[in-house]
Amino acid sequence: MKLGLSVRGIGYHVAAWRHPDVDPRSEMGLPHYLAAARTAKRGLFDMIFFADGVAIRENAGEEQALSGFSTLAWSDAEALNFSLKEQIDIDIRYEHATEFIDVVLGLWDSWDDDALLFDKVGDVSNYDVDDPLPQVENHRIQSIGKAMPEQARNEHLTIRQPYEKVANGRGHLSLVGSAEQVADTLVHWFERGACDGFNVAAPYLPGSLDDFVDIVVPILQDRGVFRGEYEGVTLRENLGLKYPHSRYAH
Repeated sequence: MKLGLSVRGIGYHVAAWRHPDVDPRSEMGLPHYLAAARTAKRGLFDMIFFADGVAIRENAGEEQALSGFSTLAWSDAEALNFSLKEQIDIDIRYEHATEFIDVVLGLWDSWDDDALLFDKVGDVSNYDVDDPLPQVENHRIQSIGKAMPEQARNEHLTIRQPYEKVANGRGHLSLVGSAEQVADTLVHWFERGACDGFNVAAPYLPGSLDDFVDIVVPILQDRGVFRGEYEGVTLRENLGLKYPHSRYAH
């Protein structure tokens, strides 16, 4: 069985930020994602997928950022990527780098540290959850943003009914139960050929990922369906994929 980790901010539960053990501001810092990666590696996962929308706000000095930019484009070969015949003068490169850094720092400073309230105990809605689902225009997420309101209208669903379907895992399969029960479902799907692995979408981070790695993974290992150590050092080796040969090789 292959396991991947899908990281969406502080978790796939839409109310993960309200969990008492979750720091809602952590999703804007690099340590949050590094911790998730380390936990996944401890659990011998194959890969990590960082969902769209990840925004990391770190306090990097301008000098440090400039040194990083200056090392990214120094050869004529790299200049070709920008439709240039040869690399531009070093002073102009630093001028361009300074401009980019100024834009990035401007974006980082576009909201204050206390701009996001993250009020875990406040009233989050003026709607009664047992009222019919209101019609709200949303041009950001077209697929689920259109399908779910349409389903709610056709089936006369209340606010409560759709969110009970998607709140825990944003519409993905939700496994609720003991570690043994979760492992039972994964093994059932895997051994019957429904899939060769799973992307774990933790409802909140880091706690639920820690639980999966520390409690569920050992059960999968005991049942002989998951590795006890990495088979190699590359993703290709761990997935057991053949190395592709060049069509031009003899």
